[in-house]
Amino acid sequence: MVAATTTAVALHQSARSPLSLPTGAPPTTTTKCAVAYQVRSTWDTGAAVALAITNNGTVPIHGWSLRFDLETGLKVQAGWNGTWRQDGRHVTIEAAG
Repeated sequence: MVAATTTAVALHQSARSPLSLPTGAPPTTTTKCAVAYQVRSTWDTGAAVALAITNNGTVPIHGWSLRFDLETGLKVQAGWNGTWRQDGRHVTIEAAG
């Protein structure tokens, strides 16, 4: 069983307005996985964010994916430990390899 997968992302905001990231816990679901994020650092037009995907179940999960929307104007500049795609505000991360 994979207990947790940690992935990281660098976000970039094209405008020079203050970067705004959501706070608080993500909505709860009935799935056997949990997703948490932590803002590691911020700068004028970006941030580094760590995401942790944890399998709370008893069966290994293969081929996972995570989908979420960013605020308008935010773009994924780089991502690690997964395959990242962005289409407008929609971001998809899939298990690497």
